[in-house]
Amino acid sequence: MLGRDELVLKAEVELGQYFARAGLRASAGSMLDWEPWMWWSTNEGHMPTLQTVAARVLAQPSSASASENNWSTHEFIISRRRNKLSVHRAGDLVFVFSNLNLVMRVNTAGYSRLCA
Repeated sequence: MLGRDELVLKAEVELGQYFARAGLRASAGSMLDWEPWMWWSTNEGHMPTLQTVAARVLAQPSSASASENNWSTHEFIISRRRNKLSVHRAGDLVFVFSNLNLVMRVNTAGYSRLCA
């Protein structure tokens, strides 16, 4: 098992190879023409440390739920009655509303010592 410093050094060397494209198999066409997963599966032997990181990043599902939740909160705060709020004031209200909900969820779950 490599130590943290050795792992970082190995990743830096592999990153240099990646950017220089040194020691990589010749491919038909440009590296930019490949799908990321296909490129990494073809060149994984040359950069195993970076390939592990790339596999984790490429496997993450994309989701818009966080931004949808944010827009929902903004729509709740900025209503017809409060349509003349400044951007700064609306942002402050969204911040307070979101954190108040978070504190209420934490308290409901029995983690009140975290909010003290």
